[in-house]
Amino acid sequence: MAVTLNDIARLANVDKSTVSMTLRNHPNARNLRRETREKIRKIAGELGYCSNENAISLRTGNVKLIALIADDSPESNTLLYFNIPGIIRAASERGYGVKIFTDCNIEETFRKINADRISYVLSLSINEAKRQETALFAEKMSLDLVYFFEHAHGKYPSVNVDNIRAGVDAVKYLVSKGHSRIGFVATGNNFQYQRDRYEGFCNGLKECELPLNQTFVVNKKEDISSDVEKLLSLPAEERPTAFFCSTDSLALKVQHCALKMGLKLPEDLSLVGFSNSIVCSMASVPLTSMDENFDERAFLAIKVLFKEIGEENYPSDRTFMVSSRIAERESVYDLKNILK
Repeated sequence: MAVTLNDIARLANVDKSTVSMTLRNHPNARNLRRETREKIRKIAGELGYCSNENAISLRTGNVKLIALIADDSPESNTLLYFNIPGIIRAASERGYGVKIFTDCNIEETFRKINADRISYVLSLSINEAKRQETALFAEKMSLDLVYFFEHAHGKYPSVNVDNIRAGVDAVKYLVSKGHSRIGFVATGNNFQYQRDRYEGFCNGLKECELPLNQTFVVNKKEDISSDVEKLLSLPAEERPTAFFCSTDSLALKVQHCALKMGLKLPEDLSLVGFSNSIVCSMASVPLTSMDENFDERAFLAIKVLFKEIGEENYPSDRTFMVSSRIAERESVYDLKNILK
């Protein structure tokens, strides 16, 4: 015999409507004690309860889907690749699926979201104008919205990795290995994450009482190869001994330049990337990288989206930060060992 809401209500010692609200993630369920919600979900899981999603959708006008808005350009595909597994798992734990939309035309995207009767929106777009437009449409349609990168917009919160702290940690890690001539490689400062990682690099040098040598900074939209090769052509006692790169792909480009010029890696040049992507272990010299904790960020973003975190626990700027960690591989040479 199929398990009913009444069965769960009786075992949880609550009424049927309380069970229904909890299992549907109804907004009013937020007023219940967390222990009560967890008890109901635990009993439902133990009994093998399966809700009739079609009937619920027809009755409530909502479907159990999260709209994921992302940039669909080839250069941004990595954002989806790294982040979507954790988002899917976090959504699935709450009985929700994920439907992906493009940010090419925000107005058209929200028309489709509205047609699909989706109430929850997660934005992976890093384009400032499109993020602001997303907030306007979410407000107009009374939808719940959380940004997965950068910063909050108005009342809509964001969940991000602490890029500034990560930059500081990357520099301090290199200094702990005996490096003092440290360079930075990026592709401009159009986006918040680019500016934050550079700020973290500068702060790290300052905390380690090292000067900022602007000639060691390669930060341009165009191909970086010529500038990197120019730096690596300097005499050994003048050139950088290490680079902190704002992405893993940039670190691999620097690695390629160094190998083409006949430098020994990591003895002649140490590298730290950012993201801890799958390419790190596939590099010619496996790459040390700042791990962005994609899964932790995904689960936190879904918790914020479903308002499982009370407003009193929100950061003042409404931007939640997840810490990064250093994923060590062979690309950083310990200069202190050869000085002993």
